[in-house]
Amino acid sequence: MLNPGSRGLSSSAKVGIGVGVSVSGLLLIVALVVIFVLIRRNRAKKLALAKMDIQDKPELFGKAITKYQAPSELSGIKPVHEMDDTSQPVEIGG
Repeated sequence: MLNPGSRGLSSSAKVGIGVGVSVSGLLLIVALVVIFVLIRRNRAKKLALAKMDIQDKPELFGKAITKYQAPSELSGIKPVHEMDDTSQPVEIGG
């Protein structure tokens, strides 16, 4: 409460209000910028994933496999190295 002879808030109260309002305003601006950047980054990531070929899409850990790193299936470029089969077929007796 104010005394009947006082002229309003003290100078320290005015400074406290000014600092509190300015810090709150800065925190609000920073929060809005962070939210804007996160939303924009999320949209860009979704758009990039939509444009990718099947070979370029991220695997389990988020790493992309490019066409040049993808394993080739008997393309004739790489020699096939396999061991000779020396085993005999095994059947379950009945």
